[in-house]
Amino acid sequence: MFSATYSSNPGLRFQTVDAHELPFENESFDTVVSNFGLLHLSRPEKAFAEIFRVLRPGGNLGFSLWAKPEDNPRARILAEAIAAHGETKLDLPQGPPKFLFTERRMTSEMLSAAGFTSSSVHISTVSSEWQIPSASFWLDAERKGSVRTAAVLARQPASSLENIRMAVDEAIQVYAGKGGYAIPSVAHLVVATALNG
Repeated sequence: MFSATYSSNPGLRFQTVDAHELPFENESFDTVVSNFGLLHLSRPEKAFAEIFRVLRPGGNLGFSLWAKPEDNPRARILAEAIAAHGETKLDLPQGPPKFLFTERRMTSEMLSAAGFTSSSVHISTVSSEWQIPSASFWLDAERKGSVRTAAVLARQPASSLENIRMAVDEAIQVYAGKGGYAIPSVAHLVVATALNG
């Protein structure tokens, strides 16, 4: 387990732990948050159960996830470019479905199975604009800051990467503005309360 403190935030302690086996006492947190992280877990249902266990009665879980490509230009543009110009049959580890929690019923059922009551589950949609200077910046950000897409891009030959970049560049022209591009980005925010503790 990794543990560290940082001089700029001396009151905060950072730890790296297994989300499926949290090393914390029952009912020891008021809030648990995950920013686009739960879909990268091999057993999200186990993580939900662990989160419920460590939350105090009345404590909240909040997590975010990207909307499906048909509702989210940020996801659609790159997915279409990769599908059209990249290698898609890659030997990569299997993960849970990428858009599993965009199905409200599935999300509510999985949280209920972990202990959260379905009436406490609220899902809202948030739209914003991602300001980028170029298609090259977008691909570089994905390679350095994402998980699944980074793995796919890392396996592409240079010629495919250039074709993907060109396709992204063409697709984002509709979002051009002063100094760059404003890419519509749509995400869902899920909040659930541990009413029963």
